[in-house]
Amino acid sequence: MVALLEEYNPSLAKTDPPAKKCSTENFCDSDNRVEKLLSQAQDLRPMKVVLSYETASGHSYGPFGELVSQTGSYSTTNTYKFSTKPQDAETGYYYYGFRYYDSSNGRWLNRDPITERGGFNLYAIVGNETLHAVDMLGLKTCQSISFSASIPATKGKIRLARPFYLKVGGSLSIQVSGEKCTECCPDSGKEEETWNVKATVSGAVTVTGGVGEDIDVSYGNFSITGFAGAQATGSLTASGSGSFERPCGGSAGGSGSGTVSGGFNIKGGASLEAKVKKGRWEFDFAKTSATISGGGSVSADYQFTCNSSGCTLDKFGDYSAKASATAEACALGYCISHTF
Repeated sequence: MVALLEEYNPSLAKTDPPAKKCSTENFCDSDNRVEKLLSQAQDLRPMKVVLSYETASGHSYGPFGELVSQTGSYSTTNTYKFSTKPQDAETGYYYYGFRYYDSSNGRWLNRDPITERGGFNLYAIVGNETLHAVDMLGLKTCQSISFSASIPATKGKIRLARPFYLKVGGSLSIQVSGEKCTECCPDSGKEEETWNVKATVSGAVTVTGGVGEDIDVSYGNFSITGFAGAQATGSLTASGSGSFERPCGGSAGGSGSGTVSGGFNIKGGASLEAKVKKGRWEFDFAKTSATISGGGSVSADYQFTCNSSGCTLDKFGDYSAKASATAEACALGYCISHTF
């Protein structure tokens, strides 16, 4: 019986859907949904109103459609089960209109009618990727794409000759999601690789440099101590997202947008303290200090489009910028400051 079914390629019944040029799996044909099939074959639409939770059918399946459990008194009567297809009560095979599927072994009973155009394995269902691949209309199989990577904020110090120093830091985050399909294009009747993805990228770079030196000068009983230095920090942050696709019968392309922003701040100053030493006594002669600090930022939006030849920057504008600075000086206990 099984040997005969292996080589038996059933002829299409009058109710079978029309043959498709590429794939013939009809994994979940929108024209053969459970509700439509039930209402046509058995007028159960009024029964849907009176079916209770106990009598309604419920099924759970394994990765290849094998029946794991069923509940409800109607579950044995209902023959439309895995992927909305009717199941033969005696053999357990599902009928997809063009060939039978054996869920226990996870394979079709006969070869793909389109031969090797359906893949190397002519008996495999959706390329043996039932957990990730989908063949909604028998026209394409799809696999999900998911990728993410991130580099957390890191800092490093570059050794320079004293009194100079330099620090560098940065971070990066990438997220990509979408699907890749092998699809039968209706216009050409040929199988093509199609895909659509969404990507989000953000990153930042920070550089800090400076110079600083202690001051210690003495002459006899007179000494001056203090510190003088300056530091500057610059940062650049960019983020963007876009959607890219290669449609059936078309060329690859996409578009996206994002923001680029940068900033800087500077600070510097010096402090001096003069002292006079007389025997065991030490007197502060004068204390002075001066500081200056400031910063600024600028940001801009951008938009781009891509095609098979490359990407083009369509817009880079809507700038916004701001800056400020403050200076302060102190001497003999008095301070003055000014903001620019």
